[in-house]
This record gives sequence, C-alpha cells and structure tokens, in this order.
Amino acid sequence: MLLMVDSTRLREMLTRHAPDIGHGTIRNAALAAIEGAFLIPSAAAIGNKPARLLFLALAIAATANGIIETARAVRRRTTAETLYKEITDMDRTSKRSSLVAVTDGTGRYLAYRDDGWGCWFLPNHATADDEDTNVALIRRHLHDTFGIGPDGYDLRRVTSRSSEKRSTEHGGEPRHYEYTLYEARMRRGAAIPQGSLPSGVVCRWMTMRDMRSDKRTGETNKDVLDLLRDSL
Repeated sequence: MLLMVDSTRLREMLTRHAPDIGHGTIRNAALAAIEGAFLIPSAAAIGNKPARLLFLALAIAATANGIIETARAVRRRTTAETLYKEITDMDRTSKRSSLVAVTDGTGRYLAYRDDGWGCWFLPNHATADDEDTNVALIRRHLHDTFGIGPDGYDLRRVTSRSSEKRSTEHGGEPRHYEYTLYEARMRRGAAIPQGSLPSGVVCRWMTMRDMRSDKRTGETNKDVLDLLRDSL
C-alpha cells in the first residue's frame, strides 16, 4: 500500500514521540527507582539524625519518582504498531470510490443517509482494481444493502473523475477522491427500496434539485452532484 503523507506533519509527529520510542525511557526510569530504593538503607544508617532524615526523604522521593516515571513511560510507550497507525491516519492518498446512480427513469436517484458525513449520498463502495470484480461488488452491495436484485436493473459504467474536498471523518482535512460513476437503471416492475431497510440504512428517492436544496448534501457533495449533472 502506497501512502501520501505531509512531510511536515510526519516530522512533527516523530519529534513528539522521540522520547517515548523503544524501551530506553522505561529502563532509565526503572533504574532510577531501583537506585533510590538502594539508597534508603544507607540513609537510614547515618548517625546524625537531621542528616539521616534528610537523606531518607531524598531517597524515598527518588524511589517514588522513579516508580511514577516508570508507570508513565509504560503507558505512553510508542511501538512500531502505534507509529504505523498514526502514519496511516495521516495518509492523503486518493480514496478510490465507485458511485452508483440508481435511477427509476423519472429523474430521481436513490440516496441513503450517510451518518458519517451527515448528508444524503449515492450508494458506493471502495473501487476494486479489476473491473469485473468491481461490478460484482457493486451488484452485491446493491443486493445486500438496498435489496435490489441483479435482475432489477441494467448497470453500466459512465465515467471517472478526480476531486478534492475536506473530510468530516478526518477532522476537516483535505482528502483526494477518485470517483468512478456507474448508472443502474431500474427495470419496469422491479421492487423499489424506500425508507428504513432491513440492512439498517435509511434511503429515499431524490432529484438533483432535492439534493442541492438539502443544505448539508449540497455543500458536502457538490463535486458528486456536478459529476451527475455533467454525465447523466
């Protein structure tokens, strides 16, 4: 998997984790606790009472501090796995997505409620490398999620387009998208999905005007709506 990561953000992340990478910090803190513990008997053996109390307090404080720092180091220790996760979270590689414009032939399109983006969106899934595999995935997605059987529509690939927009799922950061648009035209007599479906999704039929009139959908999916307008 190829990743595209902002070098400035990567450097900042690695600098932030530098003190916590590996076991060095844990080892140093543990050694400090052990050294403090060994100093306690020596301090207790000092004959002068004021000096004994002073060195005992210092030895106990050093031991306690070493224990606390060891616990902190264990909690925040950075491993290869945690570093990898943070780096992949910064990935700005284009997200390849297949969009399916399911239409009933009257200018309406099937849309579902996307809670992650807070808007209405076309059926979609991650694009596969192979076209035959991708078409099979589309058909399975339409069947499993929307209850539309393969005999209920005619499917064709329309076009592809690149886009960049801010992702609500990534804190508003810009993300690159590679859209592949398909049209699924419903056949006469086919079952039309509507409302809450057994798969858990909520869907409705919307015209282009409906989608643009919905403020959140119109703003978030302007690139997709423009693609529909220009292609179908």
